[in-house]
Amino acid sequence: MPILQLYTTLPAHRVPQDFPHKTTVVLSEVIANTPSKMINVHVITDQNFYTGNNPDRSKHSGYAVLYAMATGSPDDNRRIITALYAHVKQELGIDERQFFVCINDVDPNLCGLKGKLLADLLK
Repeated sequence: MPILQLYTTLPAHRVPQDFPHKTTVVLSEVIANTPSKMINVHVITDQNFYTGNNPDRSKHSGYAVLYAMATGSPDDNRRIITALYAHVKQELGIDERQFFVCINDVDPNLCGLKGKLLADLLK
């Protein structure tokens, strides 16, 4: 059950309503064995943050944190990052130089679902 949190300086009205759904589809194509209905996307707009490569804040920027279990090999992670960068550029217009992605491999012993420890549900 991957969770993507995407933070951006874009105002909310500049993010298409279908962006979260489209993002689940993109991620489901590159995260092994994960249908889009199992992916959560949280877009946090209107962020006020500073990046050193855009000190005057003349360009919109953002970053994403993906929490997922067993995302896979470095090649799998490269596919995820490549797909996410292309999607964000196409849908939001954020240039790759103004965007950062961090993938966190989550331990199922540290997550809960349906009131149970996820590791127990995976047995």
